[in-house]
Amino acid sequence: MLHFSEISPFPSTDKFDYLKILNSARIAICIENNATSQFARLMRAETGYYFNHKINKYDGRPFTINEILNKIYACLEQASV
Repeated sequence: MLHFSEISPFPSTDKFDYLKILNSARIAICIENNATSQFARLMRAETGYYFNHKINKYDGRPFTINEILNKIYACLEQASV
């Protein structure tokens, strides 16, 4: 799991090469509380990296643990097909 707490300016990979970690992952899921995958779009624009899967929730409520686990399992099942 990677968490980006500051995105402006976008983090450099000099101190921590998060792109190496993401590129070595078989499955990368971007989880966001918005409808348009803002962080995933910013990541692609800034680094060229594209997430395999996106999980979005945009009804104003936070994810519950069961909800997010079910969505992650669904992504994993889809990736194993």
